[in-house]
Amino acid sequence: MTGTEPRARPAEAMGGLAKGLAIIEAFGADRRQLSISEAAQLTATSPASARRCLLTLESLGYLSFDGKFFRPTPRMVRLGAAYLETAPLALLARPHLIAAREEGVAYTDEELELGIRTMAVPVRDSSGRVQAAMSAAAFASRVSLDDMAAGFLPVLRGHADRLGRML
Repeated sequence: MTGTEPRARPAEAMGGLAKGLAIIEAFGADRRQLSISEAAQLTATSPASARRCLLTLESLGYLSFDGKFFRPTPRMVRLGAAYLETAPLALLARPHLIAAREEGVAYTDEELELGIRTMAVPVRDSSGRVQAAMSAAAFASRVSLDDMAAGFLPVLRGHADRLGRML
């Protein structure tokens, strides 16, 4: 076994939820959009089941549909939030995320990785709640923190604002 095989489903499990999650997992960097038939094939479900799952995910705002293809929306990020808030990496990054939320920007200067400087800004949804952070990194030998603040920060904030309006 490789560890990627699906486990047997318990008797009380919800088949529809399992199918919907399988469809969500079918999206990725190499599959940015899916048709109903592609989703059915990739998840080993019937086209009717795949269609119902896709349309449900679209109605909930997790997917967009152009008449042929379904694509994930930024709302999909919410599904990983619970994990990210409790994962070891998130715990390490928490002070920086808090700074980004409270001060509007957070910097690291070779603290996490020798030779790397980073900055992060919060991504706020339409109600003003922080849903994510957007960051940029540069080699410390090429860019000073002042250069990052002057050149990167306005661009990063602009992109974070645009993304936040989509949430």
